[in-house]
Amino acid sequence: MALLSSQHSPGLPGWKLAATGGLVGALLAFGVSIRLAGAAQPQISLIEMYSTDQVLIHFDTEANRTYTLQYTTNLLAKTNALWFALYTTPNLPFFDHYVIPDTRNSPQRFYRLSATP
Repeated sequence: MALLSSQHSPGLPGWKLAATGGLVGALLAFGVSIRLAGAAQPQISLIEMYSTDQVLIHFDTEANRTYTLQYTTNLLAKTNALWFALYTTPNLPFFDHYVIPDTRNSPQRFYRLSATP
């Protein structure tokens, strides 16, 4: 297992390899991305314009978790904001990447992504 710290290292931008072992250490030394144990916070990786009236929302999922992508048009009412489900992923036994289209017909939309184990 590898331990990473937040110090900079020439081989791993933004990370310093503190301890490695076997295959994990070899993969990290070559810059291969691996997911270490523990669930990561859900994160939208990209929102891009797709056409004149659509956007594409990208996010990655972890194995055995269900993700829900939601949107709202009003963040001013923080406690009373209405969030609507745009898409819910199936709970699959492997990692995946999703690209979800959404409309651009309203003046603004805000997105959030949640995950359940």
